[in-house]
Amino acid sequence: SLSDQFQTHMGRALPAAIALLPKLAEEYSRAYYHGVIFERKAKAHLHRNGPDDRAAAHEAFRDAMQQYEKAEALRPARNDEELKPRARDSGEHMLE
Repeated sequence: SLSDQFQTHMGRALPAAIALLPKLAEEYSRAYYHGVIFERKAKAHLHRNGPDDRAAAHEAFRDAMQQYEKAEALRPARNDEELKPRARDSGEHMLE
């Protein structure tokens, strides 16, 4: 997946992943997967452990949480168990 490349090729893989977001039909899915991308970016920074990576990870985790909060506000009125597979089915393949 593109997010698996964040540790070694973040400069190329991150913009490519973000560029896929507009292709998702629902605003909920776009916000949710934007959060997933930034969460994975944060984890890649923690794994790299360079001089600025901890600060970059903190910022990326903060951005991820903001997107998850946005997704939570946008989520369709269904039970949570229905949303999880639906969100995965609607966009996770795009990160691969």
